[in-house]
Amino acid sequence: MPAAWTEPAVLHAVMALSSAHKSISCRQDCIPSQQQRFTLQQYNLAIQHLQALLATPSKFSAAVVLITCLLFTSLEYIRGQYKVAGSHLENGLKLLRDIYSVVAIPVFGVDLVKHSMKHSIDRAVFQSFATFHVQADLFGNHIPQAAILLQPMAIEMPSPTFRNVEEARDSLEKLLHGIILIRQKVGPLHDPVALKKAQKPALALLRTWRATYEATVGWSIAHLKHERLAYMLLLSYHAMASIMCNALTRKSEVCYESNTVDFTSIIEHSIEIWKHCSSNSGVNGLETTCDMGWIPPLYYTALKCRVHRIRLHAVRLLESATRREGVWDSMLTAKIAAKVVQLEERGMRSDTIIGDDFALDEVPCSRTFHVVLPESDLFGEVEVDLHEENKVTITCRRYQDHDVVHCMFDGAEWHDTEPV
Repeated sequence: MPAAWTEPAVLHAVMALSSAHKSISCRQDCIPSQQQRFTLQQYNLAIQHLQALLATPSKFSAAVVLITCLLFTSLEYIRGQYKVAGSHLENGLKLLRDIYSVVAIPVFGVDLVKHSMKHSIDRAVFQSFATFHVQADLFGNHIPQAAILLQPMAIEMPSPTFRNVEEARDSLEKLLHGIILIRQKVGPLHDPVALKKAQKPALALLRTWRATYEATVGWSIAHLKHERLAYMLLLSYHAMASIMCNALTRKSEVCYESNTVDFTSIIEHSIEIWKHCSSNSGVNGLETTCDMGWIPPLYYTALKCRVHRIRLHAVRLLESATRREGVWDSMLTAKIAAKVVQLEERGMRSDTIIGDDFALDEVPCSRTFHVVLPESDLFGEVEVDLHEENKVTITCRRYQDHDVVHCMFDGAEWHDTEPV
């Protein structure tokens, strides 16, 4: 907010973002074309003022450029212009890497970049870019030239408790993103020694985080329902990070069968959040945020869980609420997840699929945990290429036989396609 008062580029970017958000949340109360025109006018003014800053670069102007870049990324995600949003995000990450290249530490091909503790704005900018970066990487929408972890994994864990839910979220997000980036850079089949070396400290930090979490909720359980739900959501992210970390050194996709309990816990926590959202009559229409919510753990569950009933539950929960969380659109995410499940399970006999008539608030039970998919049917990686107007191309890879499947969603239905 201080930057918006003093810098015209930031002010007009904020106005453009606010206008785009209003056009989504209040479509029935305004004329879309007028709202869109105003959004673009403010966007263009922000770009003009930004170009003037870029003509005379300085350390201060770099901070303004980064803030404006964050706002542009948020704006384009809201407008559904995913390619442009990705370009803004990539440019911002590269600028951060260049600014802090002197203190960057390469580990397993990932640049660990520490923020400056002298200015609070540095931390806010780092945190926002880190959130956008982990969102994109979780969605299989990788930025290969920007393998940057903006806060090192080896950061000290708060002790003995977290001061608030934000501190708990920040420390867990750093761990999660570090695991994702190392997995991408080293690869599941390339360097098992390096993966094992990275896995051990990551698992230790995840255990420490969980112990700190238990100590926090043990003596000071949140009084506000929203805060209790936030802590519950963090457990879903911790379960997802633990599954990812444990799978680092495993070469078989069948290995996720041993994580069924963790996947079930993600569904259980998501059901509680769904109950709250569905009973909140004051919330209608599309909900939009630039932060991470319940979509990524549900999407990961649908892709990696090996139990049909749990995967289907994750897809249906995604379909139950119209939400946007940065790069994530719940409806589009549900369609991608459902397509991957269909491709992997198309060899299953209909008589082996049970329990599809469940209620959304019914937690999966152990009687559904007996069907195992063969390794030859499972994808090791799903890459997502987002286009505009809810169009998307997915690339699914099987590591065992090096098979690659390409599918495109045109906004209405899926089509098999070849890579361009």
